[in-house]
Amino acid sequence: MFGCLMFATASPPQMIFCLSLFLLGSAGLTVSLNMLVTQSTKIADWVKDKAFFWLYMSLNIGYLIGYFLSGYYGNNNEYQRIPMIIFIGAAITIALCFFNWKKINVSAATLNKYANYYFLLIISLLFAVIDFLLQFPVMSNLLIISSWGLLSLWMFFLWRKDNRQKEAIIFYILLVSAVIFWSLYFLAPMALMIFIKYYVNLNILGYSIAPQWIQNINTLVIIGGTLYLGSKASRKAITIQEIVKQFSVGLFLLGTGFFVLGMGIYLVHSDKVALSWIVLSYVLQSFGELLIGPISYALIGRLVPRSYQSIMMGIWITLLGVASSISSLLSNMLPYSATKIHLELTSYIHFFAVISFFVIAFSSIVYLISCERFFWKLRY
Repeated sequence: MFGCLMFATASPPQMIFCLSLFLLGSAGLTVSLNMLVTQSTKIADWVKDKAFFWLYMSLNIGYLIGYFLSGYYGNNNEYQRIPMIIFIGAAITIALCFFNWKKINVSAATLNKYANYYFLLIISLLFAVIDFLLQFPVMSNLLIISSWGLLSLWMFFLWRKDNRQKEAIIFYILLVSAVIFWSLYFLAPMALMIFIKYYVNLNILGYSIAPQWIQNINTLVIIGGTLYLGSKASRKAITIQEIVKQFSVGLFLLGTGFFVLGMGIYLVHSDKVALSWIVLSYVLQSFGELLIGPISYALIGRLVPRSYQSIMMGIWITLLGVASSISSLLSNMLPYSATKIHLELTSYIHFFAVISFFVIAFSSIVYLISCERFFWKLRY
């Protein structure tokens, strides 16, 4: 909240400081929301699954509003209004938490008397690290990917010592699947926005829509899908084997979405790709997210020993940051030239074809793992 308040009036040298505050706060908020559901031990797994659907739907309602506002103010070059809107939303949230604190504060855990001091120390160190990393983006991406990978490997070998080797293997297969999915999925708000802006016909009935509004296709599909799945959640929790199959289908839909983008370029008869191809691609990718995103956080409470749940939730959530870093590196491989449109469109075909082939092949491997012949007959 304070990062956004300062950002609205900051000079360019101060903006990295403000952005560091914003990123630190948003990261802590995401982890906290998911841990509130994960560590509600008195409720059944099927109720947790349902709760994650509602939480995911709520997040996407926020994305819907955010994409609309960013597109609207972007078209009007009024970016300075966006931080103030975030400030107001954060202030309302804090007020709601304050007046409902007795309902929220249900933890029976006893904190160390120095816990608050440790918390402030960790927050200060994280802020310093984020502020430093933002000043060196390429090095930061490589550092984030490598450090996350080493931490994940360390936790894997630590976990195996608890005689739950099979669960650890299944969890890490899904973790790798999620990294691949989100790394390619995040090309949409990053590199694909450039592709849509310059190479896609954005005119609908004579009105030019903002590129950011295209992403509302995703949020609308997710909101509708999670609303349906959440309302249909039964008293029987989804099995781990079914979740592995869901991941494979989600990856397949993502790969198909990129294949559709390539087909749209291949069949183009002008210097602009028809918007319908983009819509179809986004719908396919959104259904893929629907199969992976909401249920993935429930894996922590289902597979991970309670002593490791907090750190594994941190690893799972920070994979989104790792995926963003990988996606940023992939974005640099995308061809772009405002003067050689036909040449660049041909290059995009190759880029999307390679991605779709890789993802579809990997999804086939994950699906085979989910079959009875390969899947360890675990009981949950």
